[in-house]
This record gives sequence, structure tokens and C-alpha cells, in this order.
Amino acid sequence: MTRNVFSIAIGRSQYLLIYLITIHTIMFVTLLSLLATSIWTLVISLMMMFSLIYYCQKYQWLGRHNAIVKVERDSDNQWALFEQNDVQQSHLALISSVVTQQCVMLNFASSTVWKKKTVTIMSDSVDAERFRQLRIYCRDAKTFQK
Repeated sequence: MTRNVFSIAIGRSQYLLIYLITIHTIMFVTLLSLLATSIWTLVISLMMMFSLIYYCQKYQWLGRHNAIVKVERDSDNQWALFEQNDVQQSHLALISSVVTQQCVMLNFASSTVWKKKTVTIMSDSVDAERFRQLRIYCRDAKTFQK
């Protein structure tokens, strides 16, 4: 029987919101200066607006029921992701991670070959102690040995 070893609840991140708005604004200003006045300006502006809305929904800033709100690991090193609408994606394997001072990105693979999932966790969206534990776990070299 497996038991839950690690669990972290994910909330909204102000850092991520500022990053998304800054990047999309820079892209918008750059494209406006390059394209001047053409039909492509409207098309690309709409694409950037939809991109901003998509990522704000993905990271819980706009209402979306399948935003990831919790990540768990069991004693068999199997991970589970929980969405806002109470859907659980379980039996995921952690294949890689990116760890910085303010951010942890977890890359998961399921039993379906083509289905991969990436979760971005910012330091201001979770408990500080849990974030520290996650960073330590992801930096351990033995974690990803097969």
C-alpha cells in the first residue's frame, strides 16, 4: 500500500501574473512597432490577447475549472495532480525539473507516451516550508535515476 509522502497546495502567484503581463506587453509593443498599420497587427494582437487569457486561466487568475491546485507524491515516487474541478491525474512519473530561487517547474509523464504535463510553482503561491522541501527533493541527484 502506498501512502502520501509529500503534498503541496498551489495558489495564485503575483510574481507569475506580473511576468505574464510584462512579457505580453513587451511582445505587443514590439510587434506594433514592426508591423505599423496592417491587418496582421490586428490578427497578432488578438493572438497575444488570447495567449494572455489562456495563461491567466491556467495559473488561476481567471476562472478555469481545470487549473492545478495541488501536487502530491506517494511512497512509490508516483505523483498526482489535482485540479479545481476535483479531477485527479494520478500515476505520473517526474521526468525532469527546473529549480530556481523563485520557481520550480515539474515535468511529468503518464503511462500514455505522448501525454506530458508541466507544472510551474512559484514561491509566493505555496507555503514557504513546502516550497523549500520541494526544491530540496528536486535537486537530489538520486531522484531521477531509473
